[in-house]
Amino acid sequence: PLTPQSTLTWLAFTEEGLLAAADSAGIIRVRSDDYGGSWVPVFNATSEAKGGEVYWPVGLSTTELCCIVCTTQQPHPQVNPRPYFSKLALHVPVLSVEGSAGELESLMLLHNISTSHARYRCDA
Repeated sequence: PLTPQSTLTWLAFTEEGLLAAADSAGIIRVRSDDYGGSWVPVFNATSEAKGGEVYWPVGLSTTELCCIVCTTQQPHPQVNPRPYFSKLALHVPVLSVEGSAGELESLMLLHNISTSHARYRCDA
């Protein structure tokens, strides 16, 4: 589930129990049993970053990433002073044309992934 020429930087489970992975290219993906068991990109740090920001993932839910915002000069969070957590919205990339509901489609995909996983856990 990695971007070509990148390395794995983070591996965890979402609050809902889905496996999530982040790579050095700044892409976070969630493994979904839907879509043939594929890894769905849910966050792109390069498109979200403002002025040399680096995101250190701490947790992931259905709709947001909990992270520590660092700088490119210091890409790892400091222990002292205690870092602040930031919450950033997740976004599944969808093709949107002018006048379409791309944001709604992205949100629907995120909720479908979470709902199908919850349904799978109830059936097991």
